[in-house]
Amino acid sequence: MSGSEIKRVLHELRRRGFVPVKKTESRKKGGRVFSDWLPPFSETRKLTAMWLSLWHLDCIADPSNDALQAWVRGQTELSAAQWTSRPQMSSCIEALKSWLARPASDGGGGVWWIDALGKLVDSRLAVYRAQLDRIGMPREQAMIHEAMFLNLTENEQDSVIAGNGIQIRALRERSH
Repeated sequence: MSGSEIKRVLHELRRRGFVPVKKTESRKKGGRVFSDWLPPFSETRKLTAMWLSLWHLDCIADPSNDALQAWVRGQTELSAAQWTSRPQMSSCIEALKSWLARPASDGGGGVWWIDALGKLVDSRLAVYRAQLDRIGMPREQAMIHEAMFLNLTENEQDSVIAGNGIQIRALRERSH
């Protein structure tokens, strides 16, 4: 290829979300270096949030980005998670959604995405409800906590979910 042809190809790849990394650089996140990463799609945030929800519901043993990438590679049968296409990413999201919806007794999160009236529940609230159920909070008390939860910012809700995840894992460790 000529130099101008290479530039056109690179321009098109960048337009589609490709992020070049120099040999001397690596993408860093949280002080850890990752040689493999997920593509920069809007769905990636959703996938990561669902993976962390599985952690906060004590369904997975490793919440790391590396573990998520390994799971994605297994789902997509790709050698690198960075090559995941949008349809494959959507398929992975649906798989995690199903895993979260499975009963806790079957290794799932016990998350209900639809309420009793058939209305879609906010994903954070759905995970929070599943956590309260897993903790064993009586429904009447849980309803009061849910009302308070809805008045929090998304960052505060994420912190509450993370705190509950610590409590859920501690309950499991005490029972073993």
